[in-house]
Amino acid sequence: MLIRLLLSVASSTVALAGGAVIDCSTAGVALLGEDLNRLCVVVEPLGRDASLWVGTGLVAFAILALFSTWVPAMRRSRLRQLDPVATLQDNLSRLVEIESDPNPARSGADVLHAVRLTRRLEAIESSMATDIVPTREVTEQWMHLLREANDLHNKGELSTDDFKQINTRLLDLFSPPAEPGQTRALTGSSSTGQ
Repeated sequence: MLIRLLLSVASSTVALAGGAVIDCSTAGVALLGEDLNRLCVVVEPLGRDASLWVGTGLVAFAILALFSTWVPAMRRSRLRQLDPVATLQDNLSRLVEIESDPNPARSGADVLHAVRLTRRLEAIESSMATDIVPTREVTEQWMHLLREANDLHNKGELSTDDFKQINTRLLDLFSPPAEPGQTRALTGSSSTGQ
């Protein structure tokens, strides 16, 4: 858009110069009224006929430049407005192609974070398996691991599937899974379902 505006200003300047040259060569035509920057003195050695043709050529060139600058842009915008359905269908088919990829490539950092968190989770699970009541140190490790998994997932450095798996295992350490016919309350206690 900026280039079209700059070309329009340049073409208008050329058209103005062509009009001034025509004004200098023809006594009966008074387009500008007075000599701009003493242009008539410069074109006077060419003669009246030659300066008339130069001025006409400059004006014609400016008009052609304006048309070649703006007509293709207007045609493209009109074509876009006339066929929005085809454009929408093209874009929708592109979106379906993107979403149809079932296994997006996982980054090495994503896999590394998942493996590291899983190993730490296994260490906490083994520590809690021997104790009926977890020690303060194990509880702090559990809380730190839960926060770290959440932070990595929020930053996009841990996939949603890995986060769900790790998060579920972490939460199950302090609240056993519900048995059939029971629902788990927010506090971790279970009550009979109705």
